[in-house]
Amino acid sequence: MRILISDDESTVRDVLREGLALHFEDAEIRTCAYNTEVVAILGGWLPDVVLLDTRQEVNGIELGGALQLQYPKLRVIAMSGIGDRDTVMSVLCAGLGGFLHKPFNIMQLGEFVTSTLFVTNFHP
Repeated sequence: MRILISDDESTVRDVLREGLALHFEDAEIRTCAYNTEVVAILGGWLPDVVLLDTRQEVNGIELGGALQLQYPKLRVIAMSGIGDRDTVMSVLCAGLGGFLHKPFNIMQLGEFVTSTLFVTNFHP
């Protein structure tokens, strides 16, 4: 399994990478600080799952929606410390694989990624 994590906080990236590595022992996990780097990474390496921070210069929800259209088998999970109704509705409308409200624990993350991989996205 291949996982890409994009978050501007290095501590968050490190904890997510280490936690996912424990949950998915054979996973190839890459990280980047900014959503602007994601498109370049996908040009040479296609993960199964991308975790995007929603609150960056390049909006993670909008980017995630565009990625889902370009790479239909890719699962995109949005992450944010803001879990208000508007954010969740935006994630759903963009057709993303899911939304995680920070903070969340690593067991939740591993289970969520697993379930996201086995659910077919619905695109209205």
